[in-house]
Amino acid sequence: MNNRHRCQILVSAFDASQALADHASRLLGQPVPVQRFDEVNEIERYDGIWACASLLHVPAAEMPSNFQALWQALKPGGVLYCSFKRGAGERDRNGRHFTDANEDQVRVWTRELPGLAGLECWLTEDRRPDREEQWLNCLLHKGTRQLITGGDDNPFLPHLCSSIHRADAIDMAVAFIKHTGLRLLLPDLQAALDREAAGRRPARIRILTSDYLDITDPQALQQGLEWNYRINYPGDKGFLETRARFQTLFSDPATVPLSDEWIDAYEARRIPPERSWEPGSTELEPPPTPTHIQAQALEAVPAPGQPSGL
Repeated sequence: MNNRHRCQILVSAFDASQALADHASRLLGQPVPVQRFDEVNEIERYDGIWACASLLHVPAAEMPSNFQALWQALKPGGVLYCSFKRGAGERDRNGRHFTDANEDQVRVWTRELPGLAGLECWLTEDRRPDREEQWLNCLLHKGTRQLITGGDDNPFLPHLCSSIHRADAIDMAVAFIKHTGLRLLLPDLQAALDREAAGRRPARIRILTSDYLDITDPQALQQGLEWNYRINYPGDKGFLETRARFQTLFSDPATVPLSDEWIDAYEARRIPPERSWEPGSTELEPPPTPTHIQAQALEAVPAPGQPSGL
């Protein structure tokens, strides 16, 4: 394989058996904790989950909750692979519990998974000597969120950073930039430029902005109310239109390369904002005086611990 196309894959593993966890630690050269499927509590951490011949040891009654635990740890757009011995029912053999399954049963266990975009199932023969069993292989696809509404349950920043990590070309068009907002993206942008160690080609990054004299709110990336819509190419032709519009702006005669001289001229003519909108900003103007309507609203807000009138 050409090194230029080789990528680094980071793996984390666990097993419910102490002996198997110790053995896996020696094979991987990294710690493998003792853990059960229902103890997985990560949120959208993994690009893929490999559960080959492992979930089949979970009792059938606990299977939906175990799928839920793994599903919430899977990133949008990720895949989960699992396999079962083809059949129906539960049994114990040599001190181990087995839950057999067919495609219909797996669909019952996974029907409540949010964002399940597809379930593929296929059969394979057991290749071990003196075995005539069939294996049911399953691949579950987690859909990609297209509408990002902000808030604690769906913040924009992780989606943006994840896209930067995967992208080969990054184009950004923003009205204005402040260091408090840029600081949130800088580590991922820098990593996109320093990919040689992982065997990947550095990303091409183009950022188009203006000298619009206003302020930004970095919290919109984390918990704001601004909505963002994801366009997936080639299914959504909006990607081509967006890219064409960006190229038009980037090639406009009024667009000039950023230089130290331009920054000096801009700083000389810039009028700082009258007040700070972002708590993390270094522009520390005093807060504005509330209007009489705002003052009445503040007085109506109950003190902490007191019941509200709602």
